Amino acid sequence: LLLRHGLLAKGKSFFDYGCGKGDDLSGLRHGEFDARGWDPFYAPDEPQIKSDIVNLGFVLNVIEAQEERAKALKTAWSLAREAMVIAVMTPSSDAIENAKPYGDGFLTSRGTFQKYYMQEHLREYVRQTIGEDPIAIAPGIFFVFRDKIAEQSFLLERYDRHRHRSVKIRPTRTRPV
Repeated sequence: LLLRHGLLAKGKSFFDYGCGKGDDLSGLRHGEFDARGWDPFYAPDEPQIKSDIVNLGFVLNVIEAQEERAKALKTAWSLAREAMVIAVMTPSSDAIENAKPYGDGFLTSRGTFQKYYMQEHLREYVRQTIGEDPIAIAPGIFFVFRDKIAEQSFLLERYDRHRHRSVKIRPTRTRPV
């Protein structure tokens, strides 16, 4: 989505906060992007660095402790110079069916913690935690802009794309001469 919406481009730095084993980073580096990451389990010795774009993908939903969850969001936000993308798991009946309630989330059938976010719940959580209004991009995915000029450009381009898609051109009838 970052690429599709033009937020991640060559020449911009990208930081993946909670990068896991680094598969996404490998793909971006292969595409010659300046991509780095940190993970508390797989890459704890990597530095957490300020970057143009910060990814907080599927991190908030796996942190059990609410204080730790808020700290992760605040820390990732502090690293973003232009924007941050947040992605979380949204609830589905299949996912919840075999899960057991635990804290403010669930324990999955594999014994891992999972917090599922409704769209409005995540929007409000981001507002309360970092004091910014996130922009919904897709279910469970938000962009948050530190650079307000970049935010306005994004919104304008998004509006123009939507407007052009919704305009239907009707063929005109001409009268024979």
